[in-house]
Amino acid sequence: MSRRSIPDSDVQTQDLALQPRYDNYEHRKIVGYQATRNLVVTLHDLEDVEPVLYDMLAAGANRVDRVQFHSSVARDKRAEARVLAVQAARDKATAMAEALGQALGEPLRVDEVAVDTWRPPVMNNFALTNDSTPQISDTVATGRIRVQANVNVTFALVRQ
Repeated sequence: MSRRSIPDSDVQTQDLALQPRYDNYEHRKIVGYQATRNLVVTLHDLEDVEPVLYDMLAAGANRVDRVQFHSSVARDKRAEARVLAVQAARDKATAMAEALGQALGEPLRVDEVAVDTWRPPVMNNFALTNDSTPQISDTVATGRIRVQANVNVTFALVRQ
């Protein structure tokens, strides 16, 4: 991986396997072995994604299972989303309390609601042709990463 100056610390072997291949399952005669090695490569510049994938395929990789995009500021953005969610809960509760002729009191309970596990955008658009020439079917479309926070807030109601 040093060809593109990717630090060794950003390349990790995730799985390494060697499995026998049989001519059929009745006779169980071994005709060969299948070796697999899965790598996780961390890139810090979006401009490197396509060239690195192309180079990996050209070097003999015959599968690219997924490309995932993460943000280095996701934690900060989730904290911002949490604050906005609490403000939205207060605004909604205020409107509901007013509709009941009440005023909003102190918050009695605040819970963050677990959101479905965030799944990064996945890209599976790489393949090998019969002549083993790597081809990239589409360019990388990075789009946006969605960060959200959900909260439940229970407020006391106060008579006006």
